[in-house]
Amino acid sequence: MATGQLVAVVGDSAVDRLGRHVAAVPVTGLPSTDVLLAWPADSHDPRVASLLDLIRQPHRHAA
Repeated sequence: MATGQLVAVVGDSAVDRLGRHVAAVPVTGLPSTDVLLAWPADSHDPRVASLLDLIRQPHRHAA
């Protein structure tokens, strides 16, 4: 049975796009975490290229 509730962990940059029906609760006091991404080396998917372009942009909230 669906309850209409979801918990998601998102970065600071996503908070301003959550919408009015979503509450953002900051989690503080934890160490930084690395996120690793992988995809096939021969991929020509434009979505992968777009993601890489986004990742390469300077971070707004760099520590």
